[in-house]
Amino acid sequence: MKYITVPINKEAMIRLDYDQNIEGDLVEIIVTDEEVLSLWRRGLFAKLNSQLDILIDDYEWEEITDYGKLLKMKEIIKANNTDYLTEKILHLVELAIEYKTGIFFCF
Repeated sequence: MKYITVPINKEAMIRLDYDQNIEGDLVEIIVTDEEVLSLWRRGLFAKLNSQLDILIDDYEWEEITDYGKLLKMKEIIKANNTDYLTEKILHLVELAIEYKTGIFFCF
């Protein structure tokens, strides 16, 4: 399974680094291989990777914690928001901005 995760505060983000999260620390969605493939086919991950200088890919852990990159990510996803899955990812990005933490792609 693949997860896209947002810690609810800085302490939860530190616990995530050490795989020691407690219940309520994370807001996350589980994405299937088919959903990830769909996002690739639509070019969303390629846009995020190139415009944010990151690497979302299979078998990767990618985190975006820079506030400016989170804001840019929000705009990219809003411009490519075509379905329920991208809407859920957009919501996670908005939470990461609100919580001043980050978004983590655990693929």
